[in-house]
Amino acid sequence: MKMKLRIQQRMPLDSLLLWVAVFCVSTYALIEHMSISIVEVSAIKLPLLYLGGLCMLPKLGLFFKRLKKKRYFYVIGVLLIFCVLIYISARHGAASSIGSTSVRPAVRLILYLVELFLLMIWLAEVGWGRRFLNFLFHYVLILTLVTDLLLFSRLIVFSNGDFESFLVGTKFTVSYFHMNLLTLWTMRRADQTYSDRRARRVLIIGVPVVALVSIYVDCMTGVLGCLVLVVLFFLFGKTGMKKLVYLNSPVVLLAAMVASVAFPFLAEQIVSVPFVTYVVETVLGRNSSLTGRMNIFGMFGRQMEGNWLWGFGFGNGNAASVELFGYANAQNALLNWILQTGIPATMLFVLLMLTVFHFLSKSKNITRSMPLVILVYVYTILGAVEVTFSMSFILWIAVIYLFVNEDAQPKKTEET
Repeated sequence: MKMKLRIQQRMPLDSLLLWVAVFCVSTYALIEHMSISIVEVSAIKLPLLYLGGLCMLPKLGLFFKRLKKKRYFYVIGVLLIFCVLIYISARHGAASSIGSTSVRPAVRLILYLVELFLLMIWLAEVGWGRRFLNFLFHYVLILTLVTDLLLFSRLIVFSNGDFESFLVGTKFTVSYFHMNLLTLWTMRRADQTYSDRRARRVLIIGVPVVALVSIYVDCMTGVLGCLVLVVLFFLFGKTGMKKLVYLNSPVVLLAAMVASVAFPFLAEQIVSVPFVTYVVETVLGRNSSLTGRMNIFGMFGRQMEGNWLWGFGFGNGNAASVELFGYANAQNALLNWILQTGIPATMLFVLLMLTVFHFLSKSKNITRSMPLVILVYVYTILGAVEVTFSMSFILWIAVIYLFVNEDAQPKKTEET
């Protein structure tokens, strides 16, 4: 009788390099706002990207070969043009009297964008989409649990000037981390969420927890985002999938983006509607000026005169907002990108997302990435009154791109 013994081998060098690159690029995205509470975190961001880039250098030949495929060529092409415009904007901003003269933040952003999307190509080619999803889920889970532990126990209290901050950043970041975690959990249980009672109970309990944490840190946009998230998630069943499939369309995403950036210029008329006033003042407990946002929206066009083309440089958003409006940022996702990088670069940023969604709409497996698609729309809706297009938001766009590319690969068995 013959017996076959499976002997565990050492991790291949390629796999080791891939894991290190995954850790470095993901960490850069997830700790983006941690430097608000722990200033020293800023010092490790660029080294993280250098290390991640070094791990990806041996795969340059693979990347160049794959660029012959349309789904790679067009996305990477738009990405490179976007990066060029970011750099030009940064050089223009360095000559401005507002903010820092350094182009370091723009260089970091360019490195992150290039490494992120090349990493997605690498992961798709080796069929590691599921592994990467599990890694992100556990990484976000650990950061969220530690943040909640410090938040409720008060063992360590962070501050940002006169305001309290938290391990992962501001109160908005805390709420968004919980939303991200719930979305990643839903993706991992996509096949069971609507057929397994335990899975449904976790979802039903998880949503109120996210809302309660948002209320505890006084983040009403987090509560609003949670409500939108749960409505769309419960449509994510067999009966509602036909309705949600339209969200994969780049045209629908563009309409949502246009509505989000148009809101500031129509905010006064919208908020003056009695029902909207009631919701804002009574339900959400905010004043009709939307906590000062109306002041920013009213003067944004006037203060941006002469800087619409290149903005004030990426990384100068906070300094420019304080100087021009007296607030920390532009309180609108796309307007904040325009403030920093100008209209051309922001348009390429939107085009990058639309290109990813173009290939998503042609994908055969639309249910796999649907929870992330829902999350993108939630952040787009919240982007009308908050800065939500962060590095982690770009990460979720890139993960959708990963699944689109992986689903297009010939079926093959993952290495154990």
